[in-house]
Amino acid sequence: MSQTSSLRLFKMWHHSHWNWRTTGDIKDTWDSVTSNADQNDQWASFAGPGGWNDLEMLEVGNRGMSTEEYRSHFSIWALAKAPLILGCDIRSMDKDTLEVITNKEVISVNQGSFERKLNAIIEYSKFLHDTVKEIKLGVNKGLVTKRLLAARQHNDMLPDFVLCIGDDRSDEDMFEVIMNARTGPSLSPVAEVFACRVGQKPSKAKYYLDDTSEILRMLQGLTEVSEQAAYASQASQRPVIDRE
Repeated sequence: MSQTSSLRLFKMWHHSHWNWRTTGDIKDTWDSVTSNADQNDQWASFAGPGGWNDLEMLEVGNRGMSTEEYRSHFSIWALAKAPLILGCDIRSMDKDTLEVITNKEVISVNQGSFERKLNAIIEYSKFLHDTVKEIKLGVNKGLVTKRLLAARQHNDMLPDFVLCIGDDRSDEDMFEVIMNARTGPSLSPVAEVFACRVGQKPSKAKYYLDDTSEILRMLQGLTEVSEQAAYASQASQRPVIDRE
């Protein structure tokens, strides 16, 4: 079903459908991908077992974007629990496209049991893509991190949970900014901060992982814990009915 109604009307009928479009038609450009992801934000909370948001078909493999952009595109759709519908000609699919669309870890996130959307990760993914070109040109990663924290502070969106992961010496500036931010105004007073180095020591990061496969297990564990906390919070807010 194509979703063109107001939020008020949508709340009334979305339970009777299993899938609905939340965006306009997509084009094979990064701007179109991020635009559809942004349009979907207001509908994200309605998705769950029995009904899912459809951000439009995938453009992966249509050769209008880079492999990195297609990888981000596929990951954002997976995180949003959107149907992963291919829009390319599978007869001319190249190796890079096949690798992107058959990534078991990403598909498992899309097909798994996580009912709430990881909006923070999607937001970070889009921000990371927009700044990666600057990083390649030599922009300090610490400066990029400061920019992100300042933007969230300006929008009154102080992070209460920060997880940064790096596997290169150039990530040390990022770790330093994050760790110093704990005592500044750019983080929530109750923020929990985890800076994690993968595969190299010593580091300014407090935590350490042996290899990248541990990152996925850690993120899955964090998601499960956050889901349990959300369910517990919802249960505690339910009204108590006095039957006496």
